Amino acid sequence: MFNSILFTGYFNRTYAKLHTVGAIHELPLHKNQGFDYCFLTFGLLLLMLPGLLIDERIITGAPAWLKPCKFAFSTSVYSFTFVWLLGLLKQHRRLASLAANATAFALVVQIIVIIVQVVRGTTSHFNFSTPEDEALWKFMEIALVFLWAATLVTVILLLLERLDNPVLAIALRFSLSLTFIGI
Repeated sequence: MFNSILFTGYFNRTYAKLHTVGAIHELPLHKNQGFDYCFLTFGLLLLMLPGLLIDERIITGAPAWLKPCKFAFSTSVYSFTFVWLLGLLKQHRRLASLAANATAFALVVQIIVIIVQVVRGTTSHFNFSTPEDEALWKFMEIALVFLWAATLVTVILLLLERLDNPVLAIALRFSLSLTFIGI
């Protein structure tokens, strides 16, 4: 989906223009608080990049700060895409807002645990070494269930939504279904 969306917009206090294949949508920023999380994760990425250069620790064969940087980048892209998708919905805005909040919660939990584990010098995923590591991994699993449920809600809402562009509708429904299956 990342390849099908080209973010060429401008930002001012009120609007962001997101150019997509075959369509342009204007999203009022004050109605799409999801943009806050997008910028938060991008900002975290910028803050963690020096860790790649300064911190010489290696965790499972990779620089310690590589995983949090990759995760911050991917969740930033995912979040911008998710907010754009929610902007396509004309109905069920309250349910869409709930899905956005669940997604933000899940991703915040994930990135916090990943950063905490890097600071501790250990892996974040599938780590059962100590009771603390196991508890953090279980917390991440619970957050993943929230992410999965929010994605399911978004897929269902987009399946029910009548979009003006039929090609865009088919492409979104297919790609979201694949995304849901892949999570």
